[in-house]
Amino acid sequence: MEKKKGIQLSQAFGAVLTLVLVAVLVIVAIVIFVSLATSFSGTTSVTVTNETGGWINTTSYTLNGAGNCSFASPVITEARNATANTAILVGNYTTSTAGIVSTRNTSRVVTAEATAYINVTGYTVAGASTTGANTFVLTNLTNLTDASSIGLANATISSAGVITNATVTNWLENVSVDYTYAAPAEFNDVQFDYTYTWGSEACDASEDITSEFGNYTSLIGLVGTIIFLGLVIGVLVAAFAFGGRREV
Repeated sequence: MEKKKGIQLSQAFGAVLTLVLVAVLVIVAIVIFVSLATSFSGTTSVTVTNETGGWINTTSYTLNGAGNCSFASPVITEARNATANTAILVGNYTTSTAGIVSTRNTSRVVTAEATAYINVTGYTVAGASTTGANTFVLTNLTNLTDASSIGLANATISSAGVITNATVTNWLENVSVDYTYAAPAEFNDVQFDYTYTWGSEACDASEDITSEFGNYTSLIGLVGTIIFLGLVIGVLVAAFAFGGRREV
């Protein structure tokens, strides 16, 4: 009597179960390290003085410290125009929780802009050339020829800063214009002083470990495939074991 050789059912299931458990443990480890990295938030406070090479304009600037693990609570204590070495008012910019500095609309006042005219052709005010200029409002019109005032009802100004006449009367030259408008603050060479918190070296270590897991191609998919194959192999082994027979 000859026994058919094969893997014992208990051994096969043990191997499959080991594969599945390893795969599950890898996934659990990834989740733990990701959660651990966020748990270190705010553990270390940092003060930065004179961070150079920044800007405040229509292109957002990200503070250098924002790259640290669990970066949080950024507060700019002073922003300086490096060209003029003067402080920039807080109302000229905003700072997000992610450390991104963005410009803000600020009011501009223009008085006695001369050599303007009022007719159907349209006169474009100088402020219209400012990047992002908007919300133009006429406040005064003066005929410089005789220093007489021109009623504001005689002209309109468009959202693009173009003045045209609103009546049949034209003033072809020598008009002085007062107006206001808004535009994003623009400083192209800025130094920043600020504070923030981050998760310390422990947070970095957790992120490094998580990154190492991520260096494997499609790790989560791979683990899932291992589990799936393990189950398939288990079914096949079971079918083979139960389907085997003894030969005499």
